[in-house]
Amino acid sequence: MRSISIHKAIMVSAMAFTAVTASLAADVVYKEVKGQKEFTGTMIVRPRQDINSAAKLRARKKLNPYRLRYYVETDEFICKVPSGQTETEFANSLLKSRLYQYAQPNWKLYPIGAPNDPLYPNQWHHGAIKSTQAWDLHTGTDIVLAVTDTGVDTKHPDLIDLMVPGYNSPDDKAEVDGGDVSDPNGHGTHVAGCAGAQGDNGVGLAGVGWNFKIMPIRVAADAGGGATSEWLARGARWAVDNGAKVISASYSGVDDPNVETTGAYIRSKGAIYMYAAGNDNRNLGGFDHQNVIVVGATDQGDVKAGFSAYGRGVDIYAPGVNIWSTTPGGNYGPSSGTSMSTPVANGVASLIWSSNPNLDADQVQQILYETCEDLGEPGNDDYWGWGRVDAYEGVLRAISIEEPEKVLPNAAAVFVGSLIDGALANIIDVDGERYTVLTEYDPNLGDVAGLEAQFQLNRVPDELTRLEITVAAQASMKYVTGMLWAYNWDTGRYDHLKSFAVNPTLGNPVVVNLDENRLAKYISVSGQVRLATRGLMPLRRRAGSFTYFVDQLQLITYFKGN
Repeated sequence: MRSISIHKAIMVSAMAFTAVTASLAADVVYKEVKGQKEFTGTMIVRPRQDINSAAKLRARKKLNPYRLRYYVETDEFICKVPSGQTETEFANSLLKSRLYQYAQPNWKLYPIGAPNDPLYPNQWHHGAIKSTQAWDLHTGTDIVLAVTDTGVDTKHPDLIDLMVPGYNSPDDKAEVDGGDVSDPNGHGTHVAGCAGAQGDNGVGLAGVGWNFKIMPIRVAADAGGGATSEWLARGARWAVDNGAKVISASYSGVDDPNVETTGAYIRSKGAIYMYAAGNDNRNLGGFDHQNVIVVGATDQGDVKAGFSAYGRGVDIYAPGVNIWSTTPGGNYGPSSGTSMSTPVANGVASLIWSSNPNLDADQVQQILYETCEDLGEPGNDDYWGWGRVDAYEGVLRAISIEEPEKVLPNAAAVFVGSLIDGALANIIDVDGERYTVLTEYDPNLGDVAGLEAQFQLNRVPDELTRLEITVAAQASMKYVTGMLWAYNWDTGRYDHLKSFAVNPTLGNPVVVNLDENRLAKYISVSGQVRLATRGLMPLRRRAGSFTYFVDQLQLITYFKGN
């Protein structure tokens, strides 16, 4: 199984290399494949991101005669192909200027079709990914997942209660403004049900999660299901801008560079983008997207489906053969392809995320990857990626992540010195109000000031895995040393935890972490914690009294999730 740090490092290096050297590579050649990737007479062009502003201005001016639209979110131009030139000729004329990262056709793409495989009229895939065991832990809440597809039958009995307003990308119109998200093709309805058909409702079948919110993003203009690269990208961006957390595309075109650009935008918004690997049994060894999760398909034997693409560009696999799901008109039926495996993986990622909403997108991806069932032989990770998704292991890992909880002091008093100003409320947050203590002279130490704070934990201390202490302090003069102490309930004395420089201007808060091995002695049986912070001017440098200002003193506790 791949190491996530090495995997990401390879991807980052590859992307950086591509951005710098795109125009130095051999000429690109674009060929259309009818019914899969067809020319539209338009291109998607992106200037290099590593050139200076003057060069970027030249790049933009060069595109003006051909420019149709511009997307500021991703710095991409939609350009018409000049009369008398092919897509290949136009792309190479741009790339040779060394001003552009890529110039790709704005393909008309199609839903990835189902190969001719035997039908299995049941949801065998739930057993493969351990859905039932996962449902014993969590069945899915109202996290929003989006499918960029041919639309959705929003009145389907297994989907109707889950729908949230969507978007029609070809018309650039939100559903609330009259955008049509209905599904004249059927592909999108099947995809939506794979991820999130309502479960335990006495109707039909169940998605990977039972209660997700489903956002329909229609990217196809007609019943044929074809969509341009632009419409897919625009739909995905609209989804994340309107609250979707996991977005998937079950279309061709996975290896196009604007897929990664779209994924980077989605990740910058704190969400996840998934894309189908394709059904052409192709080795996707020429790329490895950094911000897109590419999904291949497995069959009932838990091996790669014969049609599924594979290789370095594929990150994970999910069941994709004879997957039963929702179809238009309130019906149900099986279908096969990475079109199905991708929403199944979308459902697993959404189930992981909804089981622990405190996670961020990077954490969800890491859990999804690291809990996959490793199906490949050692050293063959470029074929299998991380392996086949496992809903149970993913949810189990997510709910076991330590959950942070802020604990504020319930009492405060001067420890040494005399109080000038302030109260308990003044050490809760940095808000301009401070707890101010005047020093007193100690012949053994020098000038000293400080306060003590008491905390009461809200949960059983035995469940605590880590304690994070934060203190923010100032002094009225330079060269004061701040100190943080914790009361040791075993010895009845304070233990010194950390010393730090304190100045007349407020610096960054000081953070001290106590792990599970160091915690027991600093927490009483009733869950009480006592901390003290002092400001000290050593005797040999004594220059008169000073005041010690404490702006913040608080705890963050980390417990195992339930």
